[in-house]
Amino acid sequence: MDRWQRSSRFQRESSGFDSLCVGRKNYSQRRRSRMSTATNRKKAKQLGIPHGTAANRLRKAILFQLLQEAGKNVCFQCGERIENIEDLSVEHKTPWLDSENPAENFFDLNNIAFSHLACNSSASRRRSGIFAKHGTSSRYKRGCRCNECRNASRIERSRTRRIDGTEAAQF
Repeated sequence: MDRWQRSSRFQRESSGFDSLCVGRKNYSQRRRSRMSTATNRKKAKQLGIPHGTAANRLRKAILFQLLQEAGKNVCFQCGERIENIEDLSVEHKTPWLDSENPAENFFDLNNIAFSHLACNSSASRRRSGIFAKHGTSSRYKRGCRCNECRNASRIERSRTRRIDGTEAAQF
């Protein structure tokens, strides 16, 4: 940066010009940003994982402990106890996505339940009807008969078909 650029930059920052420009950070914002980045790096180094990840794990541990103490660590889907923290999942009883009022349904505490992660994932797949990626032989095996899934199934069968004890040529 040459002398003219430094002086014009100083004039813009001291005059408040940067604060008037949309999308540009003024000096104090840039300084805070650099400080928070350095602080976050220091936290990540000491924790061994990013600070945000550590904070979320801590919140989940606190939640799991409170659920156990209150006896509410029961899966909404299967009714069995949730025994370890890795299985804990927060679930919406009624799906909020694509509902009439998604924001309201998302934050409604009466719409929140807890379940095993596996139970929550399988319930979500059952509701959406998606069991495998579209255009795959797995989807064909589960009943989809569109052209993409049919072709994927044909290709897989031809790859695994054996001719006189040898595998068919790969595409």
